[in-house]
Amino acid sequence: MKVHYDQYQFKEKNKSIADAIKSRDRQERQDGNPNFEVVMRDSYINGGRCMAIPSNFARKYMKEGGYLLRVEDGRAWKVMFKTWSGDGVPYKKYKLQKGWAKFSQGNKLQKDDVCVFELLYNNNSNGSSTTIPTFNVLIHRNHIGSSYSP
Repeated sequence: MKVHYDQYQFKEKNKSIADAIKSRDRQERQDGNPNFEVVMRDSYINGGRCMAIPSNFARKYMKEGGYLLRVEDGRAWKVMFKTWSGDGVPYKKYKLQKGWAKFSQGNKLQKDDVCVFELLYNNNSNGSSTTIPTFNVLIHRNHIGSSYSP
């Protein structure tokens, strides 16, 4: 099922944006690929060079290194996944870094847009990876009257 970026317009602000799309997204991703959602914050898009990834997802499915982020029209950006723990921080942070700013600018992400990242498995017959790990990214716009134009 093709998803059109401008079909998601949320007017009800008292309901969580992510909750508003969860049931529909789950139906669209029936193949069972691992996925996570992130509501865009100012720090991710306005000059932001990185985006935080939910720690439970990152620990289970990801390794440090390069990933591709691919959107519905086929365009793709290479980003780097890194873990970080600073002085005095008792836990690790998991982030998409190098390349994230180009992705967010190239897709004109705005505050409160919701991105759903679906990890694809690209294995050959012997089970080894043949290509860079790839996420399909669905972008749900949360601003009235918006439309996507690359």
